[in-house]
Amino acid sequence: MIFKNYLNRFVFFFFIIYFYSLNLFANNIAVFDMNKVYENNKNFQDFVKITLENKNKEIKSLDSDRNDINKLKNVIENDSLILDQESLNLSIENYNKKIEKFNYDLNLIENKYQKIIKKNEQILLQSIINIVSDLAKINEFDVILTEKSYFLVSENIDITNVIIQKLNEKDIIFKSDIN
Repeated sequence: MIFKNYLNRFVFFFFIIYFYSLNLFANNIAVFDMNKVYENNKNFQDFVKITLENKNKEIKSLDSDRNDINKLKNVIENDSLILDQESLNLSIENYNKKIEKFNYDLNLIENKYQKIIKKNEQILLQSIINIVSDLAKINEFDVILTEKSYFLVSENIDITNVIIQKLNEKDIIFKSDIN
């Protein structure tokens, strides 16, 4: 009987403390999927598409260099038995220099467009931060997490679609230059 009274009191106090602590530490939490926001921003996706098309055009402009390299390779392969050692070495050296220059030019193009996209990702990220900050103030969110911070989430706290909508309403200007 004493044990039963003790157990009842314990359970009673446990629930009082438990429910009190829930109110005391209740947080208004929201989550969003950053990747989904990036993927669903039409303005940014169009910019990336155009940027990649421009990159491919620049790479295509190197086709004549690529053809020269292939011709040199064929000459070296086909004439290696005919040419004297000195001529063969000169051809190989010329071939290696052309490959080195081609790779250098190709890397310059790749790096240029990678920088352009990275710079504009920062512009998009800043817009997302501004929107999330505004949503946090308006909805009094205590914590906002991204997809890397949670495993599973209820749809009623996922604000991804709201962010996508607000971001698509903004006229974000992306920059094609890297200066």
